[in-house]
Amino acid sequence: MKENNLYFIGSLFLGINLLINEIIFFKNYKESLRITKEYNALLGRRHSFLEKVLYVGSQFTTTEPHYVKRINLYSYCIVIAFIANGLCELYFKQYLSAGIFLLMILEVVAGLFSKVRFNKVFVTYFFIQLSVLTFLHSGNGFPETFIDLYYIPILLATIFIFDFKTEKKYILIILGCIIIESIITFFTNHSLFYNEDIHEFIKIDQIKNFVNVGLFIILISYFIFEKQELYRRLHAEKEERDKEFQILKSRINDAFEEVVMLAKNNDERFTTRFMEVYPERTQKINTTFPNISDKDFKLCALLYFNFTNKEIAKYLSIEVKTVESQKYRLRKKYDIPAGKDIMEWMNDF
Repeated sequence: MKENNLYFIGSLFLGINLLINEIIFFKNYKESLRITKEYNALLGRRHSFLEKVLYVGSQFTTTEPHYVKRINLYSYCIVIAFIANGLCELYFKQYLSAGIFLLMILEVVAGLFSKVRFNKVFVTYFFIQLSVLTFLHSGNGFPETFIDLYYIPILLATIFIFDFKTEKKYILIILGCIIIESIITFFTNHSLFYNEDIHEFIKIDQIKNFVNVGLFIILISYFIFEKQELYRRLHAEKEERDKEFQILKSRINDAFEEVVMLAKNNDERFTTRFMEVYPERTQKINTTFPNISDKDFKLCALLYFNFTNKEIAKYLSIEVKTVESQKYRLRKKYDIPAGKDIMEWMNDF
């Protein structure tokens, strides 16, 4: 009776997953096709077969290529493991289990060509499927097959896939499912479902499970180490950029104070130094006011520092009315609206 329950629940699990996957991939198919078409149209050069294999799916995300490559390598390893396990299940005539492995293979492969692979909800759903698959096999009445060990690489994989700081909830959901499944399995003494057929190959199952779990732990540990190494490198690069930024900021502040002091002292080097320190602003003035005179350029440079008419008159040793007259000539010559600040108008222009 329990064996019938296993096949009933397993068949239900397989059917529900087929339906959910059909809905998910149908909804994503057209959008993925459109994105892929645009991506191929923008692709400037032909990629080698190896590049296509390693970076397939990169068009669906703005994530850096190394992340896509790592996920792809992990996906390929998953597919190889599922194929091996599926063939093993077929050999021992465990057709339901083989069908579930086939479904999981299709999910991974379809995910490679769809933006759904970068959907965290779907990825969480995929890992819950893996935990349920482990749960179904662990209730067959033979705990000595050590099928529960598969929970270890599943949990390790969530650390590799998700960012614990920002995506902790997904890890906790998967962890919660595993805890519930483990409690049920423990209190039913691994006999929630009893499968008489498995008795014949317990020893083979033990070896297979130990090998699979060992390989997955090694594989995921490598990916986690690589991920941490990448974070360390990015952190070092960020610190280096921050250091360069602080040096640049210090230089800009020093240059700013120097130029302002030259302006206040009406130093003849002011205009030349302004051009050196603010080349983009200089280009903007020359572009906005073609053939501008040296006197008018100096006025624009002083206005850039938000000096008032009174301050400009003081620094240039001229009357305030003279400053107003120069600004009026600029407005009239270039049709600057009345009441509009010259520098503000230039930025809008």
